[in-house]
Amino acid sequence: MKLDKIKTELCKFDLLAPGTLRTTFMKCGNPKCACHKDKNARHGPYHLWDRKVGTKLTSKMVPEEVHKKIESWIKERRKIETLMAAAIKISQEIIADYIEKTRERKL
Repeated sequence: MKLDKIKTELCKFDLLAPGTLRTTFMKCGNPKCACHKDKNARHGPYHLWDRKVGTKLTSKMVPEEVHKKIESWIKERRKIETLMAAAIKISQEIIADYIEKTRERKL
């Protein structure tokens, strides 16, 4: 049954990270630095993890070596969300069928 396969897959996650990752280049605080005049001279890349905490959008700068790990956790979260949506859809079909069969037995 497809639902059993989904249940098995749902148990295989590591961590689930909300939000998204983005990479940016920034100007520094030195107004004489080339980064203020030339977009190609901006500092970076800087990786930022954006997510909601409560009702606020929060960004956190993450080191290069952590970037790939968070990226994999975001992919895991998206995979779990997709599996959950599929499980809900299949469950609705099973429940609707169950209701129909229960009605038929009463008639």
